[in-house]
Amino acid sequence: MDSNQIIIQLKDVNFQYSDSQPSVISNFCLKIQKGEFIVITGKSGSGKSTLALILSGFIPHLVGGKFEGEVSYQGIETQTLTLGEISQLVGLVHQDPENQIVTSNVLEELAFGPENLNLSKKEITKRIKFCLSATNLHEFISRSTDELSGGEKQRVALASLLAMGGSVLILDEPTSYLDLVNRTQVLKTLQSLNLLQEMTIIVIDHQPEIYKDLLTRLIELDEGRISGDYIEDEIDFFPYQVPLESLESIRDLSAINPMTSVIKTKNYSVFIKKKRILSNISLNLYSGLIYGIIGRNGSGKTTFANSLLNLLITKGDVSILGENSTKIPTYKLAKDCGLIFQNPNHQIFEQTVEKELLFAPLNLNLDSQITAAKVNQLLCDSSLQQYTNYPPFGLSFGEKRRLTVISVDVYTPSILILDEPFIGQDRYNFEFILKILEKRKKNGLISIIISHRKELFNLVDKFIVFDEGRLIAEGSPEDLVPLLKNKLLYPISPEVLC
Repeated sequence: MDSNQIIIQLKDVNFQYSDSQPSVISNFCLKIQKGEFIVITGKSGSGKSTLALILSGFIPHLVGGKFEGEVSYQGIETQTLTLGEISQLVGLVHQDPENQIVTSNVLEELAFGPENLNLSKKEITKRIKFCLSATNLHEFISRSTDELSGGEKQRVALASLLAMGGSVLILDEPTSYLDLVNRTQVLKTLQSLNLLQEMTIIVIDHQPEIYKDLLTRLIELDEGRISGDYIEDEIDFFPYQVPLESLESIRDLSAINPMTSVIKTKNYSVFIKKKRILSNISLNLYSGLIYGIIGRNGSGKTTFANSLLNLLITKGDVSILGENSTKIPTYKLAKDCGLIFQNPNHQIFEQTVEKELLFAPLNLNLDSQITAAKVNQLLCDSSLQQYTNYPPFGLSFGEKRRLTVISVDVYTPSILILDEPFIGQDRYNFEFILKILEKRKKNGLISIIISHRKELFNLVDKFIVFDEGRLIAEGSPEDLVPLLKNKLLYPISPEVLC
């Protein structure tokens, strides 16, 4: 590696969030060369997102904790620079894009950074046009940022960083909420920035195979240290993929007492701020099955899930477990219909992980001894046992996701709706969530998954497909092959889709 081309260097870096917690990054040394396309992967909680905060200067400039060592950009130590100066060199798209959006509409968001750099109106306009094209956001330019879907927010966060014009771009799970059309657009943009503009790209992701045609280097972390550092020809993507047999064994299960109608809608519409988001949805969903709700970003998938618990204004008929659910308060519905929100930060209430797990059982007056035993088991199974007395908001994004999953699974609702449950999960913890789905299916319970992950094709019994606020199809994965191909809903197609 040519030392003149080293753009970022870390020497003997250590970081811990507090004295009472172990180091998240330990004795860390790393050299990143100009123009590299690096993917950083590793187990959930291995320090990947913390490393991103260090590389981008948020640690130690903004995020508190004990920091030791040296980080330099082109030979200049970051501690001698302000965070504003660093932001002109390095941009970070956070794992939770919602935390990164600071203005009320998309145009303002894209202009915010360049305006704070005191750039000319002509230059700001030029950068905004480039960002809109790069992230396929032209039609969203006048949209309110709080009305965007998770995938749309992810693209806006990326566009706002591109507008800053830095030479290093760090992205934490940048395609996790994206459908195939927008994922492909983002990947093409990253490839163009890397090859044509020699921008250094650093991606953090549990699915490195997504970037197999782009990356030049794969770095694997384990407990805050580099456990593997591979160049293109040395990379084996297989260990990071969920085995096909793990998925198909669940799909092939026969449920107990299946095919009882559980959720039924007729001419069902959903509104947000008086705007109709979903129109005339008629569905009949049955127990003992795993459903996958799919569709492009902004097609209404999350809106449908939230509406079932009366979190939104609806019109039309809807029944859950044979009762008109619009007449049932949300807190009562939640006993039988558990919802895992798309963003785990929206679903955390308590001061410790243990209290978070006990929140629902206590409010539902469940047996305390049975609950305590189940909580202990779930903490161990989800690799969260060491965080029992830890504040939930101090967990990594992936750990928060598992916490919200088990905080609902602890009381075993008849219906479980999981909105993007696999975000932030390594292969081991992906399979942990699969075990929950497997147990539910064996017991004749219904599970509904909203996700863009390719694994759904080999997991679910039936798909529900939304497009532009309408139900356009439902049926088995095999039955919907032509539609799935035409709608470009799978990022890496199974053989049957090829």
